[in-house]
Amino acid sequence: MKKDKVLLLVTIIVLAISSIGIFYFTNKDDSEIKTVKSEKELNKIYEGDELSDIEEIALRAVTMPFSMMDIFTWRNYNRYYAYEDVLYDGLSISNEKTNSNNGVTIPTGKATAAVETTSVKESGSTKDYSTTNIQVENVDEADIIKTDGDYIYSLSENKVIITNVKDPQNIKVENKISYNDGSAPIDLILYKNKLVVISEKSRYNSNTIVKIYDITNKQNLKIVKSYELDESYYTSRCIENNLYVISSGYLKKENDNVKRSYTEDGIESEIPLNNIRYLKDIKTTSQTLIAEVDLNNIERKINVQSYLINISNAYVSENAIYLLNYKYDGGYDYKISIGSIFGFKGLFGIADEVNKNYYSSSGKYLTSIYKFDIKNNGQVEYRTKGETEGRTINQYSLDEKDGNLRTALYDSNGARVVIFDSNMNEIGKTQYVAKGETMYSSRFMGDKAYLVTYKNMDPLFVIDLSNVRQPKVLGELHIPGYSTYLHPYDENHL
Repeated sequence: MKKDKVLLLVTIIVLAISSIGIFYFTNKDDSEIKTVKSEKELNKIYEGDELSDIEEIALRAVTMPFSMMDIFTWRNYNRYYAYEDVLYDGLSISNEKTNSNNGVTIPTGKATAAVETTSVKESGSTKDYSTTNIQVENVDEADIIKTDGDYIYSLSENKVIITNVKDPQNIKVENKISYNDGSAPIDLILYKNKLVVISEKSRYNSNTIVKIYDITNKQNLKIVKSYELDESYYTSRCIENNLYVISSGYLKKENDNVKRSYTEDGIESEIPLNNIRYLKDIKTTSQTLIAEVDLNNIERKINVQSYLINISNAYVSENAIYLLNYKYDGGYDYKISIGSIFGFKGLFGIADEVNKNYYSSSGKYLTSIYKFDIKNNGQVEYRTKGETEGRTINQYSLDEKDGNLRTALYDSNGARVVIFDSNMNEIGKTQYVAKGETMYSSRFMGDKAYLVTYKNMDPLFVIDLSNVRQPKVLGELHIPGYSTYLHPYDENHL
């Protein structure tokens, strides 16, 4: 009888293990990008724990009669000790306040359904006027001043000023929008009869506040959409009728759960769990929010996506968003021999051993580039990522041409250009130039790239990119001082 019970117990154990094995191999998720499946998983990420494959399967296997959730966990630490851009916790905004005496009308009620909007009458200006500086044609960038030829929209301290310039002999201030809630407007985007004002409340890790005004009647502006993201403002773009606002910071906890709320038109909502994603080989408590809104269909709800990545730079083309994060891999080595501790120097020499093994000449900057496709409907979808040595300066260190991404990077070896295809595979790179010098500016123009480095003199390097698999340095020009910005004048002048 005892043998039968033992045999039955062994059979149950074998079947259980077999079931787990079958479920594991049939449900194992090897995809690069993963979606957060539960509050528990998000909390584990916040605490720095990594969900094992078994745990992920258990999360999906809700019908399983037992859970291995608390058995197969271990704490995961970042592979790199990185010098990253750090955003500190600061004040956040929970309620929206508006000056009622500034010529702005706030609509009452809440839109409950998306409706098609009728076409709006544009300014009708026949004047020739210049737009603000943008890097990519048809990709508008936020700035502190915008114009439609008849009116100038500008920022001054905590005000947005609308100036009527139709008659050069009679320039006058048409209206002002004052912000008296402690926030300060920092960026403007102008699209047809809508003015987008982006503001923050404090310098470090404050919320991003976006207010969209109907400016058809300059004397009576109307807020037609407002929303607030729970991270610091990073950058924004407007492509045709789609507005993209990018914010970045650290995950925060509230009531024992990771906070994933945002506010739209005064109503607090939560980012759905299936809109929170992370890369399986990236472990971080930072998040980057991408909020998209259709300016032609302003009643439609905004689409907020969270990606658990940190960012150090951003570049946007007509078809893709590239978010970059650089980190420093110090080549750390923590191997300390027992002999070094208990040898002649004893414990008094352990600090020397730690320092000797901690620092390594193999240290290098690494830049990860995350590519997001912009779909025909304007929504954003993660595509893939690439990685290369070196770091960029700013958005002008990147350029997309014929589906290829060209990047200008520098490190202790010097500066160079690296080219990736549409799938972020490295297909070409130049030799290093100006070893020991820092790259101060870069610019891409057609099949050429221009780099400025500096140590004692200011070399301007010209690079031929016509052959993407074999880019090459054409020449260099040395002039005193150094340049921090390059701008194309025409096809033949810089």
